[in-house]
Amino acid sequence: KQDEKHSAILLDGDNALVFPKTGVFSRTQEFTFCFDLKVPKFFDRAVVLHRSKSWTDAGSRGYQLLIEEGHFCFDIVHYWPSSAIRIRCIDPVPLNQWMQIALVYGGTNRAEDTHVYIDGKRSAVEIVRNSLHKDILYERTDVSLSLGARNRDRGLPAGLVDNLQVYDSALTAIEVAGLATDQAWVTWSELTDAQRSLWREHYAERVDPQCKYHKESYQHYFSSLADLVKPVKEMMVMEELPKNRPTHFLHRGSYETPGEVMQSGVHRALLSDDEAMPRNRLELARWLTCDHHPLTARVAANHIWQQMFGRGIVLTAEDFGVQGQMPTHPELLDYLARELIRSGWSRKKIYRMIATSHAFMQSSQLDSAARRMDEEGAKLSHYPVQRLTAEQIRDGALQAAGLLSERLGGAPAYPYQPAGLWEEKSGLKYPQSKNEGLYRRSLYTIWKRTSPPPSMMIFDSAGREVCSARREVTVTSLQALVLMNDPQYVEASRAMALRALEITTSSQFSAEAFESSNISQAMKRVFQDLTSVECPDALLERLIQVFNEQVAFFEKEPEQTGKLLNIGQWRAIEATDVVVQSKLAAMTLIVNSILNTDGFTVMR
Repeated sequence: KQDEKHSAILLDGDNALVFPKTGVFSRTQEFTFCFDLKVPKFFDRAVVLHRSKSWTDAGSRGYQLLIEEGHFCFDIVHYWPSSAIRIRCIDPVPLNQWMQIALVYGGTNRAEDTHVYIDGKRSAVEIVRNSLHKDILYERTDVSLSLGARNRDRGLPAGLVDNLQVYDSALTAIEVAGLATDQAWVTWSELTDAQRSLWREHYAERVDPQCKYHKESYQHYFSSLADLVKPVKEMMVMEELPKNRPTHFLHRGSYETPGEVMQSGVHRALLSDDEAMPRNRLELARWLTCDHHPLTARVAANHIWQQMFGRGIVLTAEDFGVQGQMPTHPELLDYLARELIRSGWSRKKIYRMIATSHAFMQSSQLDSAARRMDEEGAKLSHYPVQRLTAEQIRDGALQAAGLLSERLGGAPAYPYQPAGLWEEKSGLKYPQSKNEGLYRRSLYTIWKRTSPPPSMMIFDSAGREVCSARREVTVTSLQALVLMNDPQYVEASRAMALRALEITTSSQFSAEAFESSNISQAMKRVFQDLTSVECPDALLERLIQVFNEQVAFFEKEPEQTGKLLNIGQWRAIEATDVVVQSKLAAMTLIVNSILNTDGFTVMR
């Protein structure tokens, strides 16, 4: 759209002007944006300029100029609102007139060095946020500088924009004024005190060598500090606002008819005797964990009992209210709750107490009369049989194979999973880990709620769409198929076979290692490691018979032998002899068969 001074672009509010690979600045870099803008009307919210993703997806990371309630807001954001800078212009946005906007960021991480200029004059602003702690750039995705619109946000319909300029430095007030108007040269004596102050700032910024030296030194150390902080992991915490925002009583829940202003506080029945205690969430949290409040300790103790016995003293661990079930042993629950509080909330002590108790060390074998009276073990007449969790099964197999990584903490792990699952759900490629990352504890497995680890879901792991206080346990044929075919378990079976045969070097990898006596001892060792009981003689004879049958099969099918031995990435020892390969493949299947029994997956 053209007029006497402008050949501008008319914005529609839905489609943005996009400038790829432009305006890529970190929080330690200075930058300035200048452009001409015409706002047609009052906007409650409108996106003018930004370099960010959809604000609901990424917490507005990047920078942006918004119109909110008729005022300009300039933001530098890592994650809104906890790590961000925001300044808000006090004067409302001029309407239906051309103006030159200049956005200046000093690269110092401070709102005081962030400015908005309108027609060459620095706008008076209020600082809304001044707590930028991390970088504003994206690491994995590319975003572009855009004007007039943003995905899943409100743009600037009927707005006009022209003459965009991008600078990789923070322009001084004198330089911004020079871009906005044609100023005539005047002498120093003709300048006002305010103008002289601006010229002194300009001189210090652009001319004075000592000031430039100190500024460069500051930028160097600030950039080094930013690089040091960048890899530090973050977690969200609650923080009280400096001033509580008004919260209205809503008649029949309608936001259109707000009632009287409500005051924050804690229910009178929950108040402590200490009048100095704040009437906020902190007091509520302290009340939940105080010595004379048993509910939290009861819930925690019941959850520990549920982990040890497969069912809680209160079966409905997610509901201790009137709709939940009564505890089977209320005195026991009270005792455990008191011990938990008395120990300083030491869960480890409660676990040790239960593990060394008579109730935990009872046998799971029952006669017919006892089974009729207490089949589920609710009366603690025996230890109830329970299936191990998905995490315990995977970690137990890796531990028995000597593959489990003991490293604590660190980035998420991406273990084996069928190809194409992530691509099907989200279009992303699954970056499978290598080496140690494949064998980390299941605690560190990456969890994508739209595509959770399938092998763990088959073993009834919680999907994490909602909070789950207890898992429903199933027994399906898919679980057996996972143990037989998942690369994690096949690989663990091969490593376990070599470990049981005490083969640790290539020189030990020979036909002598697979003699009948060694095979028999290895099978006993594997069976005891996986089931914690000795292998019965009849079962051992059957395993040896199956082993010989599998050796004969693999000797006839060397191609199948190679496929089995090449599953997974673990390659501690390579076998070249065909006979040895066949026996290792057969022993791998034997170990995998033992892995697939309830002696391994069920705790008695």
